[in-house]
Amino acid sequence: MITYIDKLSFEKLRSVFINYLHLVYCAKHHLIERFTEIEDDANFNDLKLAIDETIDDTRNQLLRIEAIYILMDVEPNLTSCDSFINLAEDAFYKIQKHSMEPQVRDMYLLFYMQNVENLEMASWQVLEIIANKLKMEPVRAMLRECFDEAKADRALLLSIMRKLIAG
Repeated sequence: MITYIDKLSFEKLRSVFINYLHLVYCAKHHLIERFTEIEDDANFNDLKLAIDETIDDTRNQLLRIEAIYILMDVEPNLTSCDSFINLAEDAFYKIQKHSMEPQVRDMYLLFYMQNVENLEMASWQVLEIIANKLKMEPVRAMLRECFDEAKADRALLLSIMRKLIAG
């Protein structure tokens, strides 16, 4: 049985992978800027620490993406990721809107970060599936590391959310 993905040529699939990687790369750069800005907005100390850890993980993920570009002999490209930026900016508007209410602001920060981690997990999985199909094992392994970090960050944020709500 021929699957839909089998019908794609190697070059077309590689092109989809690279374009998607560019989108994730662009989004990661945007996140570094925004996470750095919101770190001081957090009131709950556990949340501040989680944001700091997420910044470190995001920097590590950027390094892995840059290594993937080298392995694939492709130049990094900060292509437009407007749809992602619009989603992020809407969340930041809500965070800033509630700047006078620290607990509510922390809830919006956590909600935003949870959404980011969910998007990241899906992105890493899609890229990993394509890398596997393209038989790029070192790339697939780096993407798995990125997925595992996003999954761990998501679990940490859920734990913080529970603590914050429990009071």
